[in-house]
Amino acid sequence: MNLLELRDNLKKNCIGRFLLYFLTAIYYIGFEINKFVRIFFKNFVKRKKNYYLICVGNISTGGTGKTTFVIELAKKINSTRLKTIIITRGYKSKFKKNDVFDFDYSMFENLIGEEKISDEQKLMALILRKEKIPIIASKNRKKAIKFALEKYKPNVIIFDDGYQNFNFNYDYSIVLINPNQIYEKLLPFGNLREPYSGIKRANLVFINHYDIFENENIKKIEDFLSKYISIKKILKGSYTIEGFEEIINIKTYPKDYFLNKEIAVFCGIGDNDQFINYLVKLGAKPIKIWKYPDHYQYTEKDLISIENIRQNLPLVTTMKDAVRVFKKIKNIFKSEFYVAKISIKIEKEFISEIVENIKIKLKNENNI
Repeated sequence: MNLLELRDNLKKNCIGRFLLYFLTAIYYIGFEINKFVRIFFKNFVKRKKNYYLICVGNISTGGTGKTTFVIELAKKINSTRLKTIIITRGYKSKFKKNDVFDFDYSMFENLIGEEKISDEQKLMALILRKEKIPIIASKNRKKAIKFALEKYKPNVIIFDDGYQNFNFNYDYSIVLINPNQIYEKLLPFGNLREPYSGIKRANLVFINHYDIFENENIKKIEDFLSKYISIKKILKGSYTIEGFEEIINIKTYPKDYFLNKEIAVFCGIGDNDQFINYLVKLGAKPIKIWKYPDHYQYTEKDLISIENIRQNLPLVTTMKDAVRVFKKIKNIFKSEFYVAKISIKIEKEFISEIVENIKIKLKNENNI
């Protein structure tokens, strides 16, 4: 039984719910104490200048599309000739706390199948292999920044996650919101890392997946969020499936390739239902579906079972899932293994504004 199943079982009776509420209160007190202490001591630390630090984070534990947003943001900023790098925590990687791992694109084929490396770092490398934007992973963010500054001398550092890390003075903070999670409760009763009042620290809130919700629902969400941040600082964004890549034969297909076709789907991401909804929206007909927890580590037995049960249907998954099974794809799956190529729409005005902010700050600091 995993933790989510345990929590669901506890919610079924009064004693279990009381225990969850009690643990939630303890979590909240601990979170607030940690925040106060970290912010207090942070004010005594002067940050090294000449780089712009952006944090892209969540209020909830996952399912907001944060990694995809980070990738698109990095591509957009890097294209303006501002040297950009990404620092990620390397969630569920097998490196030690103080290790710093810099993805070497020249060893792409070997590293993409390396089990020690986190899903996020592999996914970013897979999508950014053309741009070769440096991707550094470490559980010790301070060491990662020091390494990045010494090796790359970047203009911009983007943190993938870290909104609840109060050790840093961010120049710009972006919080991603999944409309499905808007009325969640604090951990462990719900999936919120901190109360929604934490949005007040952000420079921008980005509502994801808005295009698959009714306008009335989005308006309610905007009204709810506007209690904590100006409505002018709330943007709406949507994901789009640009097409599909057939991994075994290395072929690319358009986004309407599965129109009116029956398919099989497996995925283990923050919000599996959203991914399936996008496939349905494109006209596909998912007949067989396997849904796993976020960051699920597929065993050979899992994959063989999927291959045996899919009954020759085209098999579709996410890029995030594909990097987890990269080494095993050609050995287990006979044919028709498709990966959805997903991108996120970010308004040009927002990119222009943030790039202008970066240039102004760097110019002012260089003149000091």
